[in-house]
This record gives sequence, C-alpha cells and structure tokens, in this order.
Amino acid sequence: MYKKIISLTTLLTGLVMFSSCELTIPVSESVSESMQNTNTGDSVSVPETNQTSTENSDGFNEIIEGFPPEFAVRAGVVALTNYWALDVFTEDGNSYDTEKFHKFSDANNPEYYYWNIRNDGFYVKKSENTYQIVNLEMETYSYKPFVMEVSFDVTYDGENYIVSNLEGTGPSQMDLSFIEQESGSEMFLIISPDKINEERASEFISPEDNSEKLSRNEAQKIFEDYGELLYPYGFKCHWIIDLRAAEQDANGSWFLKVGVTVTNAFGQERKIVAEGTVNANTLTVEGFYD
Repeated sequence: MYKKIISLTTLLTGLVMFSSCELTIPVSESVSESMQNTNTGDSVSVPETNQTSTENSDGFNEIIEGFPPEFAVRAGVVALTNYWALDVFTEDGNSYDTEKFHKFSDANNPEYYYWNIRNDGFYVKKSENTYQIVNLEMETYSYKPFVMEVSFDVTYDGENYIVSNLEGTGPSQMDLSFIEQESGSEMFLIISPDKINEERASEFISPEDNSEKLSRNEAQKIFEDYGELLYPYGFKCHWIIDLRAAEQDANGSWFLKVGVTVTNAFGQERKIVAEGTVNANTLTVEGFYD
C-alpha cells in the first residue's frame, strides 16, 4: 500500500508539472514561404519556414488565412519606428509629414531610423483577424543605443493593419500604452500594406563605427561653451563628482547629462542638472535642457 501511494503521488506531481508548462511559438517559424497581397495581387516576400499550422484551443501556432503573423510583427515595428523617427516632420518641424513615414524595409538603408528585431517573442491568434504579439524585443542604434521589449495586438481589417493594446517601456521610461491616448495616434497605428510587404535585406545592419569622430572631452568642452552662452556669469559642470550620463551614439554624437553650478549677475549660485546632445557632425548642442 505504501508503494502504491508513492507511485500515485509521483504521477500526480508529474501531471501538474506538465500542465504548468507554457507553450511559446516564435513568430519567424510559423509563416509560409510566400503569399499574395489580397488588395493588389502582388507577390509579397515573407520568411521561409518548415512549420505547419496546428490548431490549438489557446490560439498558439494558429495562422490566420491571408494574414501571416510575421506581418503583424512588421506592422508593430513600423508603428513604433515612425513614432520615434526624427526625419518624418514637415520643413518647419511643427507637424508630421506622413509621406516621409518609413517602411519596414527601410532598415536596408542605415541612414534611416529603424528598430532591429533581437527576439521575435511569440504570437497568439486572438480572433479571426487579430494576433497578439508577445515579448517582441527590439533595439535601435539610429539615435542612441536602446533595447525595448513590447507586446501588442494587430488586427487586419481587409485594408490596413491596426496596432493596439501596446504594452512595454520605451525610451525615457515611457509607458507605451500612452501612444494610443495621444491625439492623432492613428497616423502611426494604422499601417497600410505597402509599408510592410517588402522584406529587409538583412535583419541587422551594423552601424558604421563613428566613435572616433568626436571624443568625450571634446563633446564636454562644446557642452560647457554652450552653457556659458546661456549663463554668462557662471556655468560650471561637475564632470567628476556629478556626471549622470555620457553616451555616444552610432553617429559619434554624445548625449551628456551632468550636475552644474550656475551663477547669476549678483553672484548667487544655484545647483541644476543640464543635459543635451553634442552633434558630431555640426559640433553644436541640441536638445539642451536644465
């Protein structure tokens, strides 16, 4: 009897452990070799795969007919790319120019702002026209190195791909769900097929090494000179005891954040924190804030 009890306990423990396992299916392993654009009939490039669709009550590994999960990933990447891109504004810089919005394939040109996919995460079929993309990991080198993990839904309404339910933390610790609350966010979150139909030549393009274009000491000197123009009676940067950030991006520019003592015309001193980017090409300070 004692041996039978041990065996039953072992069996039950094994069943519990098996039932607690989480099934994750990488997006890149579940897409057919090619498909036709339902609007234009044009051939569309999608990654090769050896995996076939398997019906699952939880939606894992289920492919929506005419809507491969890879396109959902691309739609999310395009939405976030154009939200943060610095080259999509009108000439006066006061509004967005949607004609300048990037395609998924724009990563083929390292001059463009883009997110590189580090980890596909996994997908779940939520309905007959919606995927949930979970834990997609991306990085960008176009401004300064940053890695982001994000989850979102993508719905194909027969004409466009609609990104929603964004979750994650973006640059400057931004809650990604805030994007959907912004006025005019539809311009970023509604993606036309022409923005995602074309594949990237390479999933990762190493940025050119421009680290020697501008040294940190040179950048700090330019930063100090700029600060002295704003505070002519005194602008002292505490590079040794109160340096908050010194990050060089792929273009060779430096983002600096440092504690500063400023002095007014009456000789009164005040402690502040100043930050800004020293452009390696123009040797000027951009985005100065104190």
